[in-house]
Amino acid sequence: MIVYCSTILFISHDLAVIRQMCDRIAVLKKGGNCEINKTENIFNNPKHYYTKELLRLMPKIVSVF
Repeated sequence: MIVYCSTILFISHDLAVIRQMCDRIAVLKKGGNCEINKTENIFNNPKHYYTKELLRLMPKIVSVF
């Protein structure tokens, strides 16, 4: 049995896109990692104050339907 894995490094400031595309997230601050975790863990329970602030400032999308 052959199993193929791939890793893609995706860099973005758009947290909504990151949430849809990524399995894991590394939050960077001043050139270093301040938090690395699974995507849903970052969005639902951020640990680092910088991550919390990024998520707080994320624009909220309101459905028009």
